[in-house]
Formats: sequence, structure tokens, C-alpha cells
Amino acid sequence: MFGNCLSDLFYLKTIYVYKEKMCETDFDCPGPQVCYFDVSWDERKNFCDCSSFYGWENIASNCTEYNAGARFIIATSVIVCVVSGSFFVVALSDLWIFVKYPKSRRLSKNVVTFIYCVLGLLSQLCIGFSLIGSVTSPEENTVLDDFGDEKLAKFGIAERLFSMLELSFLFLASLNISLVWLDLSNKIKNLNTETSFSRTYQRIVYASQFGFVLLSVIGVVVGIFFISALVLLPYIFFILYVYKRGHSEFTKVLDHIDSISNDNPYRKLARLVRITTATVACSMIGYFICASTFVALLAIDWQEYSPRGKVSRVVIFLQLAHLIAAGWMGSLFWYTHFNINTIKLAMSQMSVSVPGPSFHVYSSQD
Repeated sequence: MFGNCLSDLFYLKTIYVYKEKMCETDFDCPGPQVCYFDVSWDERKNFCDCSSFYGWENIASNCTEYNAGARFIIATSVIVCVVSGSFFVVALSDLWIFVKYPKSRRLSKNVVTFIYCVLGLLSQLCIGFSLIGSVTSPEENTVLDDFGDEKLAKFGIAERLFSMLELSFLFLASLNISLVWLDLSNKIKNLNTETSFSRTYQRIVYASQFGFVLLSVIGVVVGIFFISALVLLPYIFFILYVYKRGHSEFTKVLDHIDSISNDNPYRKLARLVRITTATVACSMIGYFICASTFVALLAIDWQEYSPRGKVSRVVIFLQLAHLIAAGWMGSLFWYTHFNINTIKLAMSQMSVSVPGPSFHVYSSQD
């Protein structure tokens, strides 16, 4: 017991020395503590303390106690995991269709969109688990950031990597689903050949996807996630414009069908497309606001906006972006789920003529 008391006194003395000493980098601080620089919420100039970004506190216990900030990250990450995980389970059941019906494995635009959605959902699950793992492992906050002089949490690299993947698959799926709708509108109008608008639009979409992926890969490889985010976020407005142009052709067809047809499957398809379109557009705008605010606060000084004992404003916008992304990806996936089940119906009735939009949706897979 006497030995333990001496050990505790030595640790407290070490903390006191570091608190009085002016730190310059995170690695001037003991254990998982980080270096704070001239923040308005503390009278000291440069000092070592537990990371308020992840909501850790109490340097005497080696930052192993959690405050409201940590609880907020865990709660929101659990929600992201539950939402993404629920859709991912449904996706796994849809994958059985490709096992049972070999002809359905053709990489049509709808199947490619489905793959993007599944990979996006998987990325979101990894983000949620990585954040929970980082928050619950404060003692592991000792890894060197190769592109700076800051300490990284246990799954800090994974958080950044899967966030970039989440963003990439969201945009790829959003653009690709508009190609699905364009093909379907041509099928409904009984056009056997692509129009000049369709060809031009497809080239623009593919070029946009290539450019976005290229920027994302450069950001991941170089490790400059911040610069990459600055370049990619404004890309949302361009994608939103292209997306709007693409789906407008299909909505014209749906509006016409809706006015002359009492066919319930058609009405269901039209309603699903309109809901998906509205959700994607609103999600893009909401995601841009939250993600760009997060990037801006991070660039200005995350420490200033992360006072001790409170939920970091930087983290609030980060987690809101992840929550919006989960709903965004879920909406995209649900439409592809509808189409995948249409493929299942068509495959199981190959010898029977399938009327209505089910036949047309399947025909767009060719």
C-alpha cells in the first residue's frame, strides 16, 4: 500500500510539473494528454490536459473518465451503427438473389448502384465502430500522426479513411441512381436507342465520378484529409446540379404516367422516386452545411471550440454529418432494394410476361 501511495504521489508530481511547463506539441505531454494552446476557456497559455475532443477528463486517472462529450459521441455512433446495420442486414438478404439467379449478376447500372450502397453502409458501420473504439480507449491516444505533431486516437486513421469512403460511395451512388432513372424513362417511352441527352448526361456523370474518386484517392494516399475535404465539399453543388438534370427527365415521364394511369405499381414507383430524390437533395445540402462547418472549425482551432467538460462543437457537426449520411445512404439503398426485388420477381417468372413497371425495371438491367 505504501508503495502504491508513493507511485500515485510521483504521478501527481509529474502531472503538476507538466501543467506548469509550457508544452509545444502533444508529445511534450505524458500519456494520452494533448497540448492546448492559448484557449479562452482556460487561464493558462500552453498546458497539457485530456482531449476534450473525445470527452476525456481527469488527468489523475490517466484520462479514463468520460464526460458529456464522450457520451455524445458514443450515443450518436450507436445510432449510425443501428441505422446502417439495419439496412446492411437487408442488403445481405438481397445478395442471396445474385447467388440463386446467376443471370442477375450482370453489372447493370442498378446493380452497380446497389454495390455502391452496400459498400457505403459498410463504411458507415466501420466509422461508428471506430469512433466508439477510439472514445473507449483513451490510454491508446499515443500514436504519432505522420503528417503532423499531434497524437492520434486508437482508431484515428480508420475514422478518417472510412469517412472518405463514406463520402465517395454516397456521391457515386447518388449519381449512378440518376442513370438508372434515365434508362428506365427511355424504356417506358419505348426508346430502343439512347438520345443525345442520355449519352451526354452519362459522359458527364462518369467524368464526375472519376474526378471525385481521383480527388478522394489523392487525399487518402497523401494523407492530407483536410485539404481533400476542402476540395470535395464544394463538389456537392456540381453533383446536385447534375443529379437534378438527370432525374428531371424521369419525373416528366412519371408525372405523365401518374396522370393517365391508375396502375398502383406505377404510382408506387413514382412515389418512391420522388421521396428518394427529395431525400438525396436535402441530405446533400444538410451534409454540406455540417461537414463544411466541421472542417472550418477544425481549421480555425478545434481546441477553442472544445471546452473542458462540454460537448465539442466540432464533434457536434461531425456527428450530425454522419447521421445525415446514414439517412442519405439508407434512402438510396431502399430504392435499389426495390429494384433488386423486382429482378427477383422477373427471374422467378422468366417464362411469364410480367406487366407494368416491374417488367420495365427489369428491362433496364440489360
